[in-house]
Amino acid sequence: MDFTSNLTWTGALYATTGSYFGMPWNPSAFTIAPVGTMTWTAQTVDTGTLTYVVNGVPVVKNVVRQTLVLDYFGGFYIGGQHEVVTGCANPALNGTFDLPASVDFVQSGTAVNIEAVYPTGTNCTYTGTLSESGQMGAVQTTPFTCNDGSTGTVSLAELQVTASGLTGTYSASYSSPAGCEVNGRLGGVRGTAF
Repeated sequence: MDFTSNLTWTGALYATTGSYFGMPWNPSAFTIAPVGTMTWTAQTVDTGTLTYVVNGVPVVKNVVRQTLVLDYFGGFYIGGQHEVVTGCANPALNGTFDLPASVDFVQSGTAVNIEAVYPTGTNCTYTGTLSESGQMGAVQTTPFTCNDGSTGTVSLAELQVTASGLTGTYSASYSSPAGCEVNGRLGGVRGTAF
């Protein structure tokens, strides 16, 4: 497939024939023929459109990630965040930052409580509801408070968990300090709480 834009891939579509999979392979029975084109367009991390043409017949399918079971994100993670801060009433707070952090992610069903601890001594707590689409978890707009007086709301998205770690994205709107908007990425490896 050819990469034609940052969210669209297009390529040729082929039909193949050959030996029945339960029989010995017969290479002379194998054929391959171009029959059309296929395009995948991602609208979000959870949705997309599959468009294809086979022998002149066009087909368009809307596709969404399917969730089989809710992943368990719970654990203690050590890693960091990369974030861009804009709109703060105090311009000195705006900028691009990389922050080391540890995160204690407690999950009971869809209820989550997340505590992030930073080397500066700042601790922030987020409590919300986890949803999942395919392997992507999300915690929609939920309030947060920090021991330095910061407050606001945060949304977590594209959360993925493995046996060794956690990654995701986030966006936050601060009520204190006033006006700050944050967009960032987070990641961490599983660790042991201190």
